[in-house]
Amino acid sequence: MTYSCHIPAHPRKKGVGSGKSIVIIPKTTDSRNGLDGAFPFTQFFMKNYLHILFLLLAAQQLSAQAPGYLGKRFYAHANGVFSVSGGPTANNKGLDDYYGESGGGFGINYHYGLQAGYAISRHQAIVLMGGYLKTGMYTDAQTPTIFDSDFNSDLHELFFNLKGVSTGIGYQWFKTKKGAIAPFGVYGQLHLRGTFVTGEILDKKTTYPFGDFPGQHRPLGIDPKYTIISVGLELGHNAIINDKFVLNYAVQFNWPLLQTKYLSGWLTGNSELSYRSFDYEAYNQSKFEEGAVWRLAKHELFGVKLGFGLLAF
Repeated sequence: MTYSCHIPAHPRKKGVGSGKSIVIIPKTTDSRNGLDGAFPFTQFFMKNYLHILFLLLAAQQLSAQAPGYLGKRFYAHANGVFSVSGGPTANNKGLDDYYGESGGGFGINYHYGLQAGYAISRHQAIVLMGGYLKTGMYTDAQTPTIFDSDFNSDLHELFFNLKGVSTGIGYQWFKTKKGAIAPFGVYGQLHLRGTFVTGEILDKKTTYPFGDFPGQHRPLGIDPKYTIISVGLELGHNAIINDKFVLNYAVQFNWPLLQTKYLSGWLTGNSELSYRSFDYEAYNQSKFEEGAVWRLAKHELFGVKLGFGLLAF
């Protein structure tokens, strides 16, 4: 908008006069935003500063909520779980249960394993695990005598070495209120594990009725294989060293599932299995399975876990 006015000139000569028109341009104001003479970028920033502030706060919040230690979510470590053994171990050690007269003494249960974990949020991770154990087992079996199968049986005391290969999956939750952020810090873990057990008889002592026919008896009918499903609870801590190594220490509790008929006998101290001569092989197979469940229940009930590995990516 422009305004014009006429200003008379000072007379130079009497009777002679002239005038000039002067154009006045007032200072402009953008009536839409009230920004006087602002540059375009400044205008844009001032008009949208609330939106920009919101976006910056949202980005900061998303960054703070991102899982992982320094952005690293995946870790893996080798570990071992150890406990004092009630027995028998693979070499027939044990404080209260062992085979024969020469066994017993202090022994250690062990379970070596590999574990990999991935943080799915700031306070949660999923884990995959695999492991190996070796221990001992004492049990007994019966077979009908060769020549008097209806009324008498041979009694066999058996010492097995048991080997178990295990695999499982678990869920971890981390105590963010105590400064943890998955996979770093104090955590709890629930896991489900399957252990595929195989056995080998290392020693056998047979008692024959009336001392007849030594060295001769019917086949035991045992297929020394069994799968044991267990559920576990772990309470521990993952320490990060130099931003790339993981030191894990924890306590672990495990309990077999789906073996009610065998576990009830262990808890009461009396097996619920009954020997019948006409299906003695099924009885002996059940005795092996019962013994394996009992032994692994004691072996895995409680342990101290130590692990070391890498915080990968």
